[in-house]
Amino acid sequence: MLEKIVASASTSTVQQGSGAKRKLEALPNLRSAYDEVITEYIDKEYISPAHSDDSNPLVLYEFNRVCFGLKSSPYHALRTVQQLVSDDGSKYPRASEIASNALYMDDIAFSVMKAEDGVAASKELIDLFKTAQWDLVKWNSNSQTVLDSIPASHKRTKEVEFDKSMQHKILGLHWSTQSDYFYFEVAPREQDKCTKRTILSTIARLWDIMGFVAPTILYAKLLIKQLWQLGIDWDDEPPPHINKIWRQFCHELPLLNNFKIPRHVGVVEDCVVTLVGFSDASELAYGGVVYLHVQSASGNTVQLVCSKSKVAPSQPLTIARLELCGIVLLSKLLRTVLNNYAGCFAVNVCDFTDSKVALYWIKSSPHRWQTFVANRVVQVTDNIAADHFHHVSGVENPADCLSRGVTPQKLISHPLWLKGPPWLAMDPSQWPINKESEVQSIEDIPERKILAHPVTTPAQDCAIYNLAQRVSS
Repeated sequence: MLEKIVASASTSTVQQGSGAKRKLEALPNLRSAYDEVITEYIDKEYISPAHSDDSNPLVLYEFNRVCFGLKSSPYHALRTVQQLVSDDGSKYPRASEIASNALYMDDIAFSVMKAEDGVAASKELIDLFKTAQWDLVKWNSNSQTVLDSIPASHKRTKEVEFDKSMQHKILGLHWSTQSDYFYFEVAPREQDKCTKRTILSTIARLWDIMGFVAPTILYAKLLIKQLWQLGIDWDDEPPPHINKIWRQFCHELPLLNNFKIPRHVGVVEDCVVTLVGFSDASELAYGGVVYLHVQSASGNTVQLVCSKSKVAPSQPLTIARLELCGIVLLSKLLRTVLNNYAGCFAVNVCDFTDSKVALYWIKSSPHRWQTFVANRVVQVTDNIAADHFHHVSGVENPADCLSRGVTPQKLISHPLWLKGPPWLAMDPSQWPINKESEVQSIEDIPERKILAHPVTTPAQDCAIYNLAQRVSS
């Protein structure tokens, strides 16, 4: 009989045992009762106590590999790869750079300009990991040349699905290597009853890490906010108008199967790359979206890179403050993208907001404003220089979708979401940027810090004062 040790702590027995151990350590009374039960089972010979002697010694086994299922397993996996790069990376310089910067849990995702570079990189990566007795498998690429250079045993037969850990997700992001597009697979579940519990359960299964359909997911989150504001219980049916909106949303959700986003953002050799961001806010939500504008010999291209939105807090805030929060969110998003592109190619930055008040705050010294505004202005300028921000009209702002939410049907045909405003496809010199009007002073600007300075003047001779000095009380 062959026995196989599975190095996984994710099984129910191990998890239940760990939970019982924690409870026994925390509750002395429970531990005492547990000992009594175990003693009774030993007396009745249902179980045997573990003991060792010269004829039957206890054997200690120690894992020499990463064990799955532990809380520390993700750290162990990443740390062992770092150690591998430290030990043998000098022999494989290209592979060590990729393994250090392009590792996400147990997956490596990277791109190169030429197919021959991909062939060389894949060979180095396989050889590097082989030194630690690891087989780097499930390779996939949009280049047939690269795939032909990889052994058949190391290739992936299916298209790439991101976040495989969510086994029951309704909306999932995929990558088609043949067409080189990102796309979504929507698998809605039949719901006999509409309650806050079922709505929240469905929204939690909408997975979109890049924010390609963030306006649609925001639309669903805003429904949840309405339910909380109405005080609806978990298993109560919502009002008819919300019930109708939700069922229409679920009916339209499969339309996102036709929503495709090119993976290649247009970057080629000797091109000029500009990262363009837009932010917007309303009393419902705020967010930011990032595009990549590429100038090359073949012309200009614009591609959606990522986006993010947040539901506005229940505590009322002014629209100007919410607009500033949207700019903060955009600046963080831009900084993340810039850090990922660092070392690959030079990137220019240009950002837009339709709030003149928030733009004036950013372009002024933070010491002039109240604490709320001052703190967020510092956050923005720490990520992106204030000179990169400009004004855009509201009708040309694609981030408007992130401030109100958009149904799936409207998103797939939205004129601004995928490519931004029409002028974004032109050369940057033709963009509607008016720097002179952006620095003009605004009367009655809100959030201005009021400073009080005490002033003293020497006392003048006064007959009454002199008389009071001579008369005792």
